[in-house]
Amino acid sequence: MAKIAEQLIADINGAGSMDELLSMLAPANPLKNPHRECVKRISAIQEEYGPDTDKWPSEILTEYEFFCSERDRHDAEEAEQFQFEAKRGL
Repeated sequence: MAKIAEQLIADINGAGSMDELLSMLAPANPLKNPHRECVKRISAIQEEYGPDTDKWPSEILTEYEFFCSERDRHDAEEAEQFQFEAKRGL
């Protein structure tokens, strides 16, 4: 048990970023990346309905706005994380 704890501590200390640390602790084969799926859906909606959002059905526009807000939230969190890592020297 002590060797496992020592290895875990060494892995944590050796992680270059939070993403690297999370990838060590996450399952080897994650099923889906929610951010990637969100971006894919935004692109699919744009391709299917075109650039003129005034002509989109209201439920599609609502879905599109939801996914755009999720994408923006994720991007803001990622930018904040990068700033934190840069500040901490990770």
